[in-house]
Amino acid sequence: MKLRTTVITLYVIAMSLCTSVHSNPRDYLERHDIHPIMTKMMGQHVEVRWMTPVILQRSLQEYIDQLDPGRLYLLQSEVDPYQNLSSEQLTSLLYDYKADNYRLFQELNSLAQRVILRAREYRQVLAAQMPELLQDSLEKGALTRGLPEDETVELPFARTEDELFQRHCDDFVRFISIQRLRVGDATLAKYEGRLVKLYDGRKSNAEREYLFLSEDGQRLDGKEREHYFVLHILKAMAGSLDAHSAFFDSAEAYDMRIRLEKGFQGIGVVLQESIEGVVITRLIDGGPAQRSGEILPNDRLVEVDGRSVVDDSFRAVLDLIRGDEGSSVVLGLKRLKKDDHGNETESFLRVTLRREKIVVSENRVDVDHRPVEGGIVGVIKLHSFYEGADGVSSEADVRRALKELHGIGHLQGLILDLRGNTGGFLVQSVKVAGLFITNGVIVVSKYGDGEERVFRDIDGYAYYDGPLVVLTSRASASAAEIVAQALQDYGAGVIVGDEQTYGKGSIQHQTVTNESSTSFFKVTVGRFYTVSGRSTQIRGVEADIVVPSSYHREPIGERFQDYALTTDRIHNLYVDDLADVDSSVRYWYKKYYLPSLQHRTAKWDPYLDELRAKSQARLAVNKEFQDFLKQSDEEYEALILAVSEERLDENTKDLQLEEGVLILQDMIDMRMTREGFVENGMLRGAKKGAAQGQ
Repeated sequence: MKLRTTVITLYVIAMSLCTSVHSNPRDYLERHDIHPIMTKMMGQHVEVRWMTPVILQRSLQEYIDQLDPGRLYLLQSEVDPYQNLSSEQLTSLLYDYKADNYRLFQELNSLAQRVILRAREYRQVLAAQMPELLQDSLEKGALTRGLPEDETVELPFARTEDELFQRHCDDFVRFISIQRLRVGDATLAKYEGRLVKLYDGRKSNAEREYLFLSEDGQRLDGKEREHYFVLHILKAMAGSLDAHSAFFDSAEAYDMRIRLEKGFQGIGVVLQESIEGVVITRLIDGGPAQRSGEILPNDRLVEVDGRSVVDDSFRAVLDLIRGDEGSSVVLGLKRLKKDDHGNETESFLRVTLRREKIVVSENRVDVDHRPVEGGIVGVIKLHSFYEGADGVSSEADVRRALKELHGIGHLQGLILDLRGNTGGFLVQSVKVAGLFITNGVIVVSKYGDGEERVFRDIDGYAYYDGPLVVLTSRASASAAEIVAQALQDYGAGVIVGDEQTYGKGSIQHQTVTNESSTSFFKVTVGRFYTVSGRSTQIRGVEADIVVPSSYHREPIGERFQDYALTTDRIHNLYVDDLADVDSSVRYWYKKYYLPSLQHRTAKWDPYLDELRAKSQARLAVNKEFQDFLKQSDEEYEALILAVSEERLDENTKDLQLEEGVLILQDMIDMRMTREGFVENGMLRGAKKGAAQGQ
């Protein structure tokens, strides 16, 4: 477990199908479920095929890490009995597992209950020290206090209760500092009394599952207590298999399903729990809330169906908003207005909305363009790799974006922005990469039993083949890395970004998009390799030209994860021998696929040294970029917070994108100078191919 992760705010789409994990007796987990679920996961895993003492030892550590990722609850002396067990203890633990006996996990849960109650006592003390802590936050900022100097090193458990209490103080001061950055001093002062409630509420939400308490503080019944006990064991065991295997409760699974399929049922609002209460931060395009014309961003939700929710937890508010498709909900909202003299007045309104199926168009593809001599350069930002109902997919959206740009003007160059794209469906990465080559192997997947599967682009069209920059960052992962490395392998584009991408070169099978699933998990089933035979595991995709992103100082990447798979490589497939293709269809491949096979080109290789030199020279004298690189810790934390919450000022320059455009312009100029022309970038077959996608 690594301590430091990017600060991400709690954005939740209000959805009607996402129900509590204990809302239906059929959803209850029981102890006898653990063994078959883990057997099923390990039966598919790329490396771990059965339960071993090593995995059980990891599971105990994972249970501890999931309980206390910030090292705020447990003392070193309290975790010592569960770390570095003897071989005899591990053998006994394996025997217990086979007998559905989870005594050590029961001990850990009892320990969790004790340390949570201790933490709650600490928070009561902190509440009494509020004035001093507010001043501490104002004077010191303290966004990074309490972290080890080397953020890639795990923070140890506290040795004494005094040290543990100080960590709680530091954590609360950090929380106040984040709220100050988020809302400003004036709003913080106005809602100062809610700071403790908000902080305590966020901690209590996670703690309740270990204490076996309901939202209103009542003790859960036996089946519900058993459910949460088993849930935490399954999460620990799944997480111990590797860095990306996981077990989900139904709420987590539904959230993941929405991100993959880009669709849900609800009213189309994005909510944030803040010091001001539950605030509507965004309206989903085309959703009931937006179409009503009555709801605005920053409206504060204070009532649901006539019931006040001011004192309710965030999760309870979401539960009230959810409901069946076609049903209605009445939202009570407060709105702050300022007159010409700066005086504030607050109004109240009620809005009735009907829940319906919504296709999410936001965070799919953003399209922009910049004028250049003789035409335009296009910018396509792809946020993830998704595939849902009604033809919604990454490939369709990118293909549509290319056609849109081609219609605007002479497309001289293109930027494909994959920064922050953390992946999605593997098949969609193959289809998106295939838009930029004619035919050829995109990726090879290799599974635990030695089976290999080859994924090809076979449509015979390159929808764009002109100057191409692929923008990446440390947060570009998985399917995004497949696209970036495949295009780098073929020489179709130049990679611009952080020194390397995330480094996730593994494939997960997930059950969350299967409506018939009775348990929700993802499990690492294989590794992937691009046409060069290279794996992105650990090493990521190395940039051709390094231009640091907002995440350049973040310890983000597979190499920082526990239980990460090792990296390797296979033979390249530039010459496709069709060895895996069934003999009944091999004739078709030979006749229609092989003649237009994309070959590895070095068209940009001769320019790379000069492109790098020009970029470095520009950045060296770019004061804004140099100021960005020299930001203080406080300034950098504020930037990361704003990026993660998607609330950058609209006037904030995207310095990495700006340099990417200049590099693209250099590519266009060099090609024009040395080859005497610039192509449009759209092949003859592309119009036909684009039309087929309408």
